[in-house]
Amino acid sequence: SADWAKLKEHFRENDYYPADLTWNGLTVRNAGIRSRGTGSRSGVKPGLRVDFNRYADQDFLGLKSVVLDNLTQDASGIHETVTMALYARLGIPAPREAHARLYVNNEYAGLYVIVESVDKDLLARVFGAIDGNTQNDGYLYEYNWEAEWHLEHLGDDLRPYKDRFDPK
Repeated sequence: SADWAKLKEHFRENDYYPADLTWNGLTVRNAGIRSRGTGSRSGVKPGLRVDFNRYADQDFLGLKSVVLDNLTQDASGIHETVTMALYARLGIPAPREAHARLYVNNEYAGLYVIVESVDKDLLARVFGAIDGNTQNDGYLYEYNWEAEWHLEHLGDDLRPYKDRFDPK
């Protein structure tokens, strides 16, 4: 309870707190949980990153981490999940997502979307492996939110585009 209150109070920080997570009767103990997001950060309903192996060498259902999207930027609660399902049906690599009712200390915290982390495990699932080596030698690009941008043309110079994305 004290850690949850601290996380909500310091929601702009990326401090991890220990937590146990239970889903369908399965429990993972000593996971790390922190606030996440850029424009979606909230002290009322925080977006969360759950890192299962933050404090112990473990995974949960084959995942090292998940994101719990607080849906503060999607009042319908379905835009992203429908889009990712469409991408998957079209054969476009996309993280798995599902809606969830989140309870913290047996108290309802709201409707969230569980999002598979975009990491090497996702790449292995989507692109497979050759001779045991995951096909992940390329880059993943993470968007850097600077100011509102709706993919409009920024000119022929690549620098303004480069500044908006970080290779990972």
